[in-house]
Amino acid sequence: MVRLPRKVSSSVASVVAVRRLLWVVAFVFLGGAACILPLPRPRPRSGQVTTAEGNPVAGVEVRVESWNVAMPGAFKQSLAHTSVTKTDSDGKWSVPGGVALRFALPVPEMPVVADELTVQAVGMAPLHIAIDFRGYGGDDTGEPSLLRVTWDRPPPWSVLTLPVFGIVVGAGQQVAVHAGGMIIVGRDNVGAGLRGELAAGVNAASAAAGLLISFRPTAPFLGIELNGRYMRPWSLDDNRRTEWGPEIGLDLDSWRFTIAALGPDVFAPLDQRRVVVGFGWGYF
Repeated sequence: MVRLPRKVSSSVASVVAVRRLLWVVAFVFLGGAACILPLPRPRPRSGQVTTAEGNPVAGVEVRVESWNVAMPGAFKQSLAHTSVTKTDSDGKWSVPGGVALRFALPVPEMPVVADELTVQAVGMAPLHIAIDFRGYGGDDTGEPSLLRVTWDRPPPWSVLTLPVFGIVVGAGQQVAVHAGGMIIVGRDNVGAGLRGELAAGVNAASAAAGLLISFRPTAPFLGIELNGRYMRPWSLDDNRRTEWGPEIGLDLDSWRFTIAALGPDVFAPLDQRRVVVGFGWGYF
């Protein structure tokens, strides 16, 4: 075996260390600067349409248009989504919220979605309200209208379905990719639902499912997972066996942190379990 001089081996080790540091910096920069953000389209809203005298107007069409906004300045860029509903006998209306994923650079791109209302009654001039543009909440066109609209009532319940995907380092699989889905039921800022995933790693495959509690389903996303995980190594022997256990996950924007206690069966005692920690990037 040929041995390298100490100076050469030291230089090689330094180069390897620098490369590893660069990979870590690049990974952190990628996760911190390039995010997959859930953007609202539209936000859950409800309100009432009345005449100028305060009388409710039934059967009025209320259109909520969600626009992609160019920042800074909050100018319309492209139409993202349109929701249409009608007022009931008391003039009340509601539109459940929705979410779409977007890969973006928060700085300087700063992706934003803003809503605009259009209220149209038969025989009356339409009323246009730019709710989220330039902090303005009045008639955006200046056209006279006998209608008045509010959008400040309690938001309706919304059902959001979204994919989950990402890359995880550790978690008992060395490096793994996962994909799945989640469904969240909630209002404006808090929701709860179910989440499931399938993962394939360097030394094992796994599946996880459980409860998800979300705070701000729209960006920035913060979620807490309570999962059960099943993990199976690619090859089984005395040292490698299937494992089960509970898992806790913390999701923040595009980052994910998990900790699981895995054992030989579901009801294994703590002294037969091992704790595995995972850290990843994607959308969760």
